[in-house]
Amino acid sequence: MDVWGRLKHMMKINFKSQSFRRYVYLILIIALGAIIYSNSLHGELCADDFMFVEGSPSIKDISNLKRVWQAHTTRFVFGLSIAFNYWLGKFETFGYHIFNVLIHVGNGILVYLFVFCTLQTPAAKKNIPEDNHEQIALFAALLFLAHPLQTEAVAYISQRCSSLGAFFYLATLFCYVKARLEGKKTYLIISFIAMLLGMFTKEFTITLPLMLTVYEFFFFGPWGSDGKKRIVRLVPFLAATAIIPITLSFKYPISILALEGQVSRNPFSWKYFLTEINVLRTYVRLLFLPIRQTHDYHYPITQGVDLPTLFSFCLLLGIFSYAIYFFKRSKILSFFITWCFITISIETGQVCFVQEGTIYEHWLYLPVVGFSVLVSCFGHRVIKERKYAALTLSIVVLIFSVMTYQRNKVWQTEIALWQDAVRRAPRRAWSHMALGIAYHRKDLLDQAIEFYEQALALDPTERITYFNLGSAYRSKGDYDKAKYYYERVLALSPEDHRAYAGLGSVSYYQKDLEKALGYALLAVSKAPYFASHWYQLGSVYRTRKEYEKSINSFKMAVDIDIDYKEAHNQLGELYNMLGQHEMAMAHFKKVEMLAKDEGDVYSNLALCYLGLNQPEEGIRHYQKARDLYIKKGQWGKVEEVNRLLNFLAQAGPGNPGKKIIIEK
Repeated sequence: MDVWGRLKHMMKINFKSQSFRRYVYLILIIALGAIIYSNSLHGELCADDFMFVEGSPSIKDISNLKRVWQAHTTRFVFGLSIAFNYWLGKFETFGYHIFNVLIHVGNGILVYLFVFCTLQTPAAKKNIPEDNHEQIALFAALLFLAHPLQTEAVAYISQRCSSLGAFFYLATLFCYVKARLEGKKTYLIISFIAMLLGMFTKEFTITLPLMLTVYEFFFFGPWGSDGKKRIVRLVPFLAATAIIPITLSFKYPISILALEGQVSRNPFSWKYFLTEINVLRTYVRLLFLPIRQTHDYHYPITQGVDLPTLFSFCLLLGIFSYAIYFFKRSKILSFFITWCFITISIETGQVCFVQEGTIYEHWLYLPVVGFSVLVSCFGHRVIKERKYAALTLSIVVLIFSVMTYQRNKVWQTEIALWQDAVRRAPRRAWSHMALGIAYHRKDLLDQAIEFYEQALALDPTERITYFNLGSAYRSKGDYDKAKYYYERVLALSPEDHRAYAGLGSVSYYQKDLEKALGYALLAVSKAPYFASHWYQLGSVYRTRKEYEKSINSFKMAVDIDIDYKEAHNQLGELYNMLGQHEMAMAHFKKVEMLAKDEGDVYSNLALCYLGLNQPEEGIRHYQKARDLYIKKGQWGKVEEVNRLLNFLAQAGPGNPGKKIIIEK
């Protein structure tokens, strides 16, 4: 017996067994997902990530479930997952991206398991040879993983809600089918739990009870003598549909999305309904030919029934007719065409009420499951020889994989993302403004202003652009222009609290403390849940030497955002100045946790130790501060620390720290 043969004998592995093949398939699914998304792992925060991650105080304390709930409600599980990532690594994006890729790979595995189980149902077995079952399920999973449309839900951190919602959606269906095939109640319970989790992750899970009912009808036949039993099995799932409407009715000031307000603020729009018919045609094109992708599509609103809309309607009607045609000939083809319509229905339907954001690629995350199964089934239906079908589908997977890997590069930086969007839609005002924001975040103010002005030329009614221009000019020190643009915001929206805060900051920099205080108080009164407004108010009070009011304002800021570094630093400085060194120490220690590489942190801690008559610790922290200043080339601060260290070295008995604190 050769070495390989002995090894096989020792391991007792049957390399031709079904279980071994499944392990190989699962490894293949994991490997493909890991490879094609490997270049997304170090991507920056982009677009809405700054709202859901960096700008969301609710995620900064994972133990405060009430705060996470109030900020996310129908997406509570999603919010909890972001809070978990923050707990692990603050704003280090690698952990967030790893989580997203793991979810996507997990979904690929669930697609494989769900499709394979579906092929074991009595109705599906009739039309598809059993030898093809595993291969069809495998390629459905690989196509799902590799499709370029999935990049937005995977590489874009804040669209984790789509992939995570899909995870619970697929888990619900897989466990339900397992329960039906094997008669085990455990699977049914797990299925119900997965659906509940999905209901608190993304709103499209409201279609799950309908999907389960349709699945029952397709694969387990019409309601016969066992109809009552089947209905009883579905009742808990159908009852759970009420969760999302009930959750949407909750209104909290810190809600990030405020979905209930978005849906209810406008009546149903037939123009947007007709637009979505055309959007569905575009989705069909993107599924088959995923080229010219962009994060921000410039899609015209349809004003009435025209030829493109009639064509779109006929196309959709034709696709649905195919579902009816295949119902008796191939249940699996008919079902997964129906799947695409059901899973996209909530996303396209809500547009008719919200009346903005007509088309997004991440809305296709679940419909891609149906598309992938259809392509895999058609491939094996048209190409009878299994190995040739596998070869053809492998080529498609390879092409999709290369396209996905390339598309991920756009998501690596926010500037690259919006440059691509502007290139794809040069007349889209929002893309120009967003590119300006991306430059603004990098302190590239001239480029930011250039794109803000281009955005205004395309849409002079967008108040956010005026606000951003005001902020850019304020950062440049041109306070007159900043004031002009903030006032334009208020002309368009008199209740805009950010504009009042902006005017307050301009007045503060211009040393007009009375106006600065008035504007800061207005901003706080209109949006008391904004930590930055309380911070601004605290800064004004401190400059006015109203220290008690300043401390109370900064406390409000850190109550809202427990990791508000600047507010903790201000509190530390104020308490130090007032001689309350232990209180100061607590806040500076918090700053140290958030910014261990900043010399100022240790310089401030040194002052605390000196105030507490611990000169050795004070000297040690000054030395640590000096090392960090040297590392960053902050030579002015190095000189200041050396002066203080020399003073401490020459000081006699007693506490020299008091004099230093007074000087500071």
